[in-house]
Amino acid sequence: FARQGRPDAAVEEIERCLDVDPTYVAALWNLAVLERGAEDGVGAVFERLARALAVDPTSAQLRMLRGDLLLDSQRFGEAEAAYRSVLEVAPRSADAWANLARALVALGKRREAQDAAGAALAIDPSHAAARELRRDLDARP
Repeated sequence: FARQGRPDAAVEEIERCLDVDPTYVAALWNLAVLERGAEDGVGAVFERLARALAVDPTSAQLRMLRGDLLLDSQRFGEAEAAYRSVLEVAPRSADAWANLARALVALGKRREAQDAAGAALAIDPSHAAARELRRDLDARP
């Protein structure tokens, strides 16, 4: 529906999916993308995500999605907390470490960001985003 230029129909279809499974990460993500330009931003998605996390509070995917949405919304302090919560349940998530580093950079926590990017690289030495972040952080005094 979205590709056909019918975003309202796409949102309705996604909401039906979420009525069946409120923890369906792909549906939550697509809803966030579609509602990004809406008047209330991604507020409805955060509300849905909170309900999904109430159903499945230990889901690393749901926690990661929350962090990603917060990071995209430039709510960096909340994004930091969200990524740290991902790492509580998935400590070997290179993506969570790399995104935590991005949030920390935005918060001016350079040393912590270097450590987080390093943790991502220790898990996945080929992680492109972590490599780029670490290179940028190491290059600046």
